[in-house]
Amino acid sequence: MTTKIGMQFREQTVQYESIGKIKLAYRVVGPTFKDEANTPPTILFIHGWPLNSLTYEHVINYLSKEFTCIAIDLPGLGQTNWHEGLDLSPKGQARLLQQFMNKRNFSGYSIYGNDSGGMIARYLADMDHDRVTHLMLSNTEIPNERPPWIPLYKKCMRIPGFLSAMRRLLKIKLFVRSPMALGGAFSDKRYFQGEFDQDFIQPLLTSNAVFSNAMSSFMTIFNWRQLDNLAMIHPKLSMPALFIWGKDDPTFPEKPAQKMVAQLPFVKNFHSVSGAKLFVHQEKPEEVSAYIRRFMLLVD
Repeated sequence: MTTKIGMQFREQTVQYESIGKIKLAYRVVGPTFKDEANTPPTILFIHGWPLNSLTYEHVINYLSKEFTCIAIDLPGLGQTNWHEGLDLSPKGQARLLQQFMNKRNFSGYSIYGNDSGGMIARYLADMDHDRVTHLMLSNTEIPNERPPWIPLYKKCMRIPGFLSAMRRLLKIKLFVRSPMALGGAFSDKRYFQGEFDQDFIQPLLTSNAVFSNAMSSFMTIFNWRQLDNLAMIHPKLSMPALFIWGKDDPTFPEKPAQKMVAQLPFVKNFHSVSGAKLFVHQEKPEEVSAYIRRFMLLVD
């Protein structure tokens, strides 16, 4: 694993780790490893659907002088390949990431997960509890709650022609910004332009393989049984935990999220971020990175 200090996250070379039939794509940036006594803290960033590691670009740029930041592309998204029969459920992807971290030279690491990546993060924290030192979650699934539209879309995907129609709709900006699609992603609609459109929407429109892989991921990552089972996982997560929540998020509303916090035994803080929705880390990267830094350095 190599990294070039002083480079921005997007400029880092994409690296690959072979795990079974998967070549897991990832970028890493941050201070170099010195010795066991002076190893910089490591944070593993896990993105949600339909994003990839670039969603954390600006947060990582704020943090990378003090922390080793690793951001992966989950299977079927970004530059990680996918194959038939791969377990893309939250628990299945957590196992994959545990194998990935087993190949790293870290005695401990922290996790940040957003959206569906937060489900994976919690399963990984449970599986690898001896090494996970801190757990950070933002705007993610809540047990026994269902995000709007997702259950309906999962049923509709079995209807012939639905996926083709959905792909055509993604070409319409008004649809992408509507509540039926990604309207709950940002408070400021300007964030739908530029990088977000280039990194996450256009690949779905220009590549048949990217779109097909993303839909395969969609069908399995939203596993309602595993989501609700998190209510039994939460009490076992004994590491310090931090919640950072986009206050205006209609996908995962703040009120039930605050109730969920009580299920975890060692929550240090719940930061409510005004003027932000689902992808709070993209909309308010400086504020989010400041909360992460304070938590990791035990200032909170």
